Amino acid sequence: GINEKEFARRLWGDMYFNSKTRKFTKKAPSNTAQRSFVEFILEPLYKIFAQIVGDVDTCIPQVCDELGIHLGKEEQKLNIKPLLRLVCSRFFGSFTGFVDMCIEHVPSPQDNGKTKIEHLYTGPSDSELAEEMFNCDPEANLKMGENVLILNVENCRYKIEVNRVSAGNWILIEGIDQPIVKTSTITDVSTNDEVFIIYFIS
Repeated sequence: GINEKEFARRLWGDMYFNSKTRKFTKKAPSNTAQRSFVEFILEPLYKIFAQIVGDVDTCIPQVCDELGIHLGKEEQKLNIKPLLRLVCSRFFGSFTGFVDMCIEHVPSPQDNGKTKIEHLYTGPSDSELAEEMFNCDPEANLKMGENVLILNVENCRYKIEVNRVSAGNWILIEGIDQPIVKTSTITDVSTNDEVFIIYFIS
């Protein structure tokens, strides 16, 4: 059998597969040899796309047979985009790669809050306000740094209204950008501590 982790490790960088020796090498076995990622990942994808976009009636049964998946007669009559999406989902499974990556590698706002705030906030780290930011306390006074101005497109914000956001997340606020040149620090009107700016991210 093939160790999937070892195989995945050999898909990156200047790695080639020698079909004669059945081994991976850093040196191309021939002038026409392609890197392992192209040979094992991109080329099969290109072939799937090309066959589905091409002559659907004759190619789809063959593609499904090679991929080991089944499509009903009605499914085979779908338009190109939904058909391609369906074939890929049946073959690769659900599209959770990006979400899985975020869960595994991107720390939560609370776990990463202290590091980011110490780097960006110019005020004392032992203040009550800083402690509230460290803990991403949703009941604390509002403290927010505005670093990047983004031109928005009217009526293209979302399909489901979002009227609140938890501490530590990114948000877009419209209507306060006119007096801001580079960066701003927004606070709750009830803040009792002395207000310090949040660094501009250059």
